[in-house]
Amino acid sequence: MSSPVDHLGEAAQRALAKAAQLAGRGPVRRLIRAALPPSQIRYEGLVFNIDPAQNYTDFFLWMNGHPKERKSLALISAAVAGQRVCFLDIGANMGLYSICVAQQAGIGSQVLAFEPNPAMAERLQANIVANTELSAGIEIVDRAIGAEAGQASLQIPHNAGEASLRYTGDGETSAVDVQVAPLSNYLPGPEVRWDKVVLKVDIEGFEDAALHSLLSCPSARLPDAILLEITHRDRWTTDIIEALLAHGYAETHRLEGNAFLQRGA
Repeated sequence: MSSPVDHLGEAAQRALAKAAQLAGRGPVRRLIRAALPPSQIRYEGLVFNIDPAQNYTDFFLWMNGHPKERKSLALISAAVAGQRVCFLDIGANMGLYSICVAQQAGIGSQVLAFEPNPAMAERLQANIVANTELSAGIEIVDRAIGAEAGQASLQIPHNAGEASLRYTGDGETSAVDVQVAPLSNYLPGPEVRWDKVVLKVDIEGFEDAALHSLLSCPSARLPDAILLEITHRDRWTTDIIEALLAHGYAETHRLEGNAFLQRGA
């Protein structure tokens, strides 16, 4: 995917990104971001189609050359490196975690990328296609994950990465009806032996509902590790971290608005 920015050349793009950094949060940065068209960027040898004006994850990657959650991504990548894993990416967005994990995991690994927002699922698919040499296969699941099966209204603000079933922002949103399923429907069963099952959950304050079904799962089906966004934990109706700690997890890291929990740690 090309753009007018691409035609300015690499030096001009770097200068524009530096200007956005120096501007800080405020009207100048907003003006720069709003003017940016869709384009492509490379990170860690991977190709990502980005739309900085519509998605803050994309904008941060464009502006800084690395994702906002670089340390969290490195933590997950190290946890799966070279192993045959099942990775469940709840709130896959444009595919940053799914694709990086699929690159680092061992041959025969599986990635389930949950993205109910149709626009983001389309970009996720494009990014999968753009990276053909991945160790793991990626399957897009166009469902939201919640406490029980049903249907719900996904609220989508201007920043598409903030879409949520529990959106509480002030800006205007559009809405799309999505199918909701419990996480237990997708956890691997004992018939497939994985070196590790890893879960990442980033769904803008709906994380407690998404993880609810874990609390009634047999111990053998529980993920080995969970990266859980806690930035919007004030929207939770239950303290899912305390519940997971009571189910044998230990919190081993807290970084970049995420908590990393592991079983048997």
